[in-house]
Amino acid sequence: MLNNIQKGKKITLEEERIILSICLKNNDCEPLVKQYWHLVYHVIVKVYKYSKRSDYESDIEDLVMDVFISLLEKNKQKLRQWKSDQGKSLGNWIATIAINQTKDFIRKLYREPDIVDITELLDLIDMDSEDKIQKILDNDYLVKLIKKLPDNYRCIIELFLEGYAIPIIAEKLELTKKQVSDTKYLAIQLLKNNLIKREYYK
Repeated sequence: MLNNIQKGKKITLEEERIILSICLKNNDCEPLVKQYWHLVYHVIVKVYKYSKRSDYESDIEDLVMDVFISLLEKNKQKLRQWKSDQGKSLGNWIATIAINQTKDFIRKLYREPDIVDITELLDLIDMDSEDKIQKILDNDYLVKLIKKLPDNYRCIIELFLEGYAIPIIAEKLELTKKQVSDTKYLAIQLLKNNLIKREYYK
């Protein structure tokens, strides 16, 4: 059985009972972690891919560790809840826990922002106030939206948020003040439209 664990092979229900018993009674959970580490890893990757998230590489190892910590904490409460006679293998039980924990993590990390709040922040772009501009820069969702703008729109918005006035931006970009003002207005409208279409969530 131990050879199967080290090679990550599928094991029988009886072998699962033995692994769990070793963990619960002998407080030796290394065989259990070795057996299910790759399973938990691949489950987490699948959940991320299903959620259409591509920026998960830096989170994976931490999430795997978090899953096993949750299995072993509180006197291994979650592991003790598994019943071998209920038709679900220990592997499936652990996979279900990993799925739910990953979904919760994604929901918290990428929780949807309040559209009204961000729309109000967009309106602040037209107001000359360092404090209000800082509120925009502190909003991660809005910063991501701005980065998705076409280059000409993004450049003007970013320069404005850096504190440059329209005449200076016009001089820097060799545009008329009206061109800068009109482009800034169109950029704000595009940001609002993208927010409504949930562009920030992609």
